[in-house]
Amino acid sequence: MTTYRGLLSKEWQLMKWSFVGYLLTNLVISVFSLAPSVVGSVGNIRLEMSSLVNMWLILHMFFFTALFLQSLHKDIEQPDIWFHSPASIWELLGVKVVMAFVLNSSSLLICLLSAGVAYVTGASEVKLNLFGLPGATHIFITFFMSSCLIMSFSLFIWVIYKITAYKISHLAILVVMPLIFAGSVVWGILSAINDTKSILFSSFMYITISIVLFAGGATLLEKKVRY
Repeated sequence: MTTYRGLLSKEWQLMKWSFVGYLLTNLVISVFSLAPSVVGSVGNIRLEMSSLVNMWLILHMFFFTALFLQSLHKDIEQPDIWFHSPASIWELLGVKVVMAFVLNSSSLLICLLSAGVAYVTGASEVKLNLFGLPGATHIFITFFMSSCLIMSFSLFIWVIYKITAYKISHLAILVVMPLIFAGSVVWGILSAINDTKSILFSSFMYITISIVLFAGGATLLEKKVRY
């Protein structure tokens, strides 16, 4: 337990300023997006709340990966942490995922709460349309699955780039570009499946591919830094 507490503390130190900066950016966006509706000073402006929520979901979907990769990159610059740590590669990466998830979720929650405050204080101007409970549930499940997929794919691509860059320097980008294109195609297919198939089936596909990519990236990373 002490080991995990220490790892979580380390991750907080690595991620905290990125989290603060991103949160402040989102709050500024919230103020400029919601202020006209709250104060009622700009004609007939009506804010589609679902559009704002969708924007925040998309931003946080990528922020989750950004936090994770930033922390990983800082650690790789100090490889002794990986050489001498008694924790396994799965524990080291798992703690990063947990901390990134907690900070990302906290930022998203604060943004959604600000939207809720705007709705309560300016209900006559803010149009609330969150697709109903079933639709909202589907959206948040898709957000979670997409966030995990993007993070796992980014880890895999990042490790491939680091390994190849060690041998061919900046030409490594030519190696990962086809992989990025292939990943984009796969994501498009998964999105289509998510729209046409049951949420259970699409969740299974998302989770399976995410686990395979994360396991592949973690295995390659362990060989790079510990062997």
